[in-house]
Amino acid sequence: DPRKTTRDESKLTSFEKRNKELSILLDSKMVNYKVNDFLSTQSKNPFLLYLNYQDLHYPYHQKHMPNIFIDKPLTGNTLFLKKDTSLIFRQYANAASYLDSSINELIVILKEKNIFNDTIIVIVGDHPDSFYENGILGHAWTLDKYQRQTPLIVINGGELPKHATGQNDIASLILSYVDKSTTTIDNSYCANINGDELVFELTGEIEKPREIGFINRNSLIQYRFKSNDISFDSGRSWLTTDNLIEGSDEYNIFRDLLGCWESSLWIKHGS
Repeated sequence: DPRKTTRDESKLTSFEKRNKELSILLDSKMVNYKVNDFLSTQSKNPFLLYLNYQDLHYPYHQKHMPNIFIDKPLTGNTLFLKKDTSLIFRQYANAASYLDSSINELIVILKEKNIFNDTIIVIVGDHPDSFYENGILGHAWTLDKYQRQTPLIVINGGELPKHATGQNDIASLILSYVDKSTTTIDNSYCANINGDELVFELTGEIEKPREIGFINRNSLIQYRFKSNDISFDSGRSWLTTDNLIEGSDEYNIFRDLLGCWESSLWIKHGS
């Protein structure tokens, strides 16, 4: 938790001074340091440990990172200019390299504690960032593939799912690896089309999302709150929801989509 980290104010950048409580300022190496401390006091009982590495968040560079893919980090307005897209991407790649070294460091720690072979590691991102492929820099704006598709990596686990998988599925996925008698993953699908199950997703906060949608390996259905329109063909064309015919397949999908979002709200707030 960066709020519990003591920092030398004289060494902070202006961005860091304005955002001292942001988790993006927490170095993944510091997270590993805390993990090592935790494991040193841990008994042999099974446990679940959730680590939230933040190095790949904007501005994609902190002063502790070595410059491997960049000569020097971009700062200020240059980190937004579309003409500098290739440089921004290299800065992101540089941060990814640093995070990769931290994940390797974590595995070394587990091996030194002689628990690596008994540890299931699941690595998943909650979002990627787009670099103007869709006219946008950053994340949480749209459900297109540039801000949606992330890796799912499993070490010492089992077979990966062959269907689209969302964050809501990760817990049951881990349980299926831990308990070999669990043969199916209890996915919380909200809808299906012709037997094809759809994963619910959103951008922004669940109380005020920018977009909500259904996804599977072959299609994306997305609804934009601000413009009140919906796409059934991965954003190639859009329809105003006021023009949907009640009882039609499109209308029923839209109704199920809103219902899934509302159900997620109820679950979050304990209703």
